[in-house]
Amino acid sequence: MSTSIPVLELNTTSFGSTSWREVGKKKRNIPRQQRLDIQRKNTDFYNFVDKTLQSLSKKRLHVKKFTLTDSLDKRKSVSRIDRWISFVIESDVEELSLNFDQGWYCRKYQLPQCVLVAKSIIALTLCQCKLESSCGDINLSSLKKLSLCDIIGDDRIIQKLVVGSPLIEDMRFTNCTLESTSGCDMNFPALKTLSLCKVHADDQIIQKIVAGSPVIEDMSFTSCHGLKSIKFEGLTKAMSIELTYNGDLERVELEAPNLYSLYINQKKQCEINLVSCSNLKMLALSAPSITDKWLHDHLSQLPLIEYLDIHGCHKLERLKISSNSLKTFYMMYSKKDELVEIDIDTPNLRNFAYCGHTVKPFSSTNMALSKAIYQMVQPIAPWNVEKIEFLAKLNNSKLLTLVTQLAKDMVIPQQLRETLPSPSYNVKQLKLQTGNLVIGLDIVELMDSLLWIAPLPEILLIALSIDMEPWMDTICFKFSYEKPILKGKKSSCCKFLPIPCWRHCLKSVMIENFRVLGDEETLKAKEASLEKYFKENAEILETFQFLRSDISALKDL
Repeated sequence: MSTSIPVLELNTTSFGSTSWREVGKKKRNIPRQQRLDIQRKNTDFYNFVDKTLQSLSKKRLHVKKFTLTDSLDKRKSVSRIDRWISFVIESDVEELSLNFDQGWYCRKYQLPQCVLVAKSIIALTLCQCKLESSCGDINLSSLKKLSLCDIIGDDRIIQKLVVGSPLIEDMRFTNCTLESTSGCDMNFPALKTLSLCKVHADDQIIQKIVAGSPVIEDMSFTSCHGLKSIKFEGLTKAMSIELTYNGDLERVELEAPNLYSLYINQKKQCEINLVSCSNLKMLALSAPSITDKWLHDHLSQLPLIEYLDIHGCHKLERLKISSNSLKTFYMMYSKKDELVEIDIDTPNLRNFAYCGHTVKPFSSTNMALSKAIYQMVQPIAPWNVEKIEFLAKLNNSKLLTLVTQLAKDMVIPQQLRETLPSPSYNVKQLKLQTGNLVIGLDIVELMDSLLWIAPLPEILLIALSIDMEPWMDTICFKFSYEKPILKGKKSSCCKFLPIPCWRHCLKSVMIENFRVLGDEETLKAKEASLEKYFKENAEILETFQFLRSDISALKDL
C-alpha cells in the first residue's frame, strides 16, 4: 500500500543556478567568501533534494505531480537531473513537468528513456530537451496530456508517440518543428485538443494529425510557419477552431458541420471557405480578403449564428448584416477600411459594440439591446450630427457604455445640444470608461454633458483608470425621480424630448465615490461643486448624498 505525495516543485534556477551565474558575471566585485557561501548553499540544497527524492522512492510513496525547472550550467547538472527524474519515475509520478534553460553547458537535455516508458504518467510537459526519432520505444500507456516546447521532432517521433500513447487527449506544441518525412498515417483515437503555437510545420503533417483524430474537438494554430493550406474534412466532432497570425497561410477550407466557434485573424490575403460549417454559432473575423459578397454568401448559410465579431476586414464597403439568430455583434472600424455604410437587420440582437475614430452612416431595425458599447479611438473625430444620430440608434439599450481615452472627448459642444434632441433618453444605465479625469476638465462640465446624452438615467457610472490595483476606480451616481409628466409648455432643455428631463423630476442623488480624487481640500471642493450643480438645476431635489469608500471596497461592476 502506497501513500500519495501531492506536489513536488523545484526551481533550482531561482535558488542556485541563477545566483551563481550572477556571481560569475560580477566575480571581480564579489568577495571570495561570499562566492563560497553561495556554492555551499547550492550543494546543501542539491543534497537535500537527493535525499528527499531517494527516500520517497525507497518508501514507495506515490508522487502525484513533480515540476522541475533547471539551467544546465555544467555537465554534472545532467547526471543530477537524471538521478532526480529516475527517483520520481520509481515513485509512479502522474504529472511530470521538465523545463530546462540552456546555460553555460549549451546543450539540450537528452530525455532519459525511463520517462518515455513510464506507464504512470498522465500529463507530460517538456521544454528545451531532446526528443528524437532515434530514441527507443515509447510506452506511455496512461498519457492523456502532452505539452512540448522548444523541441525539434519529425513525424517519426510523432508516430512513436501515437503507438505508445493510445489514450492521449490533449496535445500542445510551442516553438517546435514538425516535418513530414514518411508516408505513414497517424491515428489518435482519443485526441480532443490540438494546439500549435510558433510551430514550423508543413501542410502534410497537420493533415495527417487531424485526419487521424476522429473525435477532435478543439484546434488552435497560432503564428505557425510553413503552413500554407488548411483543408479539413469530416470533422464531425469539432467544436472550436482558432487560426491566428499564420503568416504563410493562403487557403482555409473547413468541413465541420457541428463547429460551434471559429476565430480567424490573418494579416495577409487568404482564401476562406466556411460553407460546410452550417451549425456555426460564434464567428470572429479579421482578414483583408473578406468582401461584401463573401460575407453575404457565408452569413446566409449560417442560420444559427449568434455571435459575430468583425475587424480588420478592410475590403468591406457596404456592410449588411441580416440574421434572425444573431445576438451579439462587435465591429471595429479603422482608417484603412473602405467602409461606406452599415445596415443591420437583426431583430434579436442583444449586445452590440462599435469601435472607431468616427462613425459611418448606420441604419438598423429598432434594436432593444441589453448592452451597447461605443468606443472612440484616437484620433477622435469631433462630435457632429452623425455621431449623435448613431447614439440615438442605441437609445433602447439597458446599459450604454461609452469608452474614450480622454474624458474631455465626451463633452458635447453646446451648439449641438441646443439644436439636437438628447439621443439616449430611454437609457437607464449609462457608463463612461475613460482614463484619469484630466486636469482642467471640471467634473461638473463632464456631468452636464453625460446628462444631456442620457437625460433620465437611474445609474451613471464613471470608470477611471488608476495607477494601482485594481487599476480601475468607479464613481457611481444613483438617481431617483418622481414620475416624469409634461406640465404645460416645454422648457428649452426638453423641447426635443417626449418626456421631461432630469431637471424637472429628479428627487434624490446619491454619489458613491470609491476613490479619493486628490487631497481632502480638493475632494471637498468637488463635492461642493457637484452639490451646487444639482441643487441649482434640479427643481424638486429633496436629498443629496456623497458617500466615500476606501478603494479596497471597490467591487467589479
